[in-house]
Amino acid sequence: MASSQDQKRVVTASIVVSVVVGLFGYFAEIFGIESVWLLLLCPVIAGLVSGLTFYIGRLKDKKL
Repeated sequence: MASSQDQKRVVTASIVVSVVVGLFGYFAEIFGIESVWLLLLCPVIAGLVSGLTFYIGRLKDKKL
């Protein structure tokens, strides 16, 4: 079971990644970039970044 601090870190990372991906998609649409593969890749990248943030946070907690 993850600790409360880990859960907060995952939620924060997910929110930040969602906002960044949303802004990226918004600006891509403004500049006329409408690649289907890019739209399919964004959720995968968001998941990887969120997982990586969680993993790095756990490593920092163990080293302290």
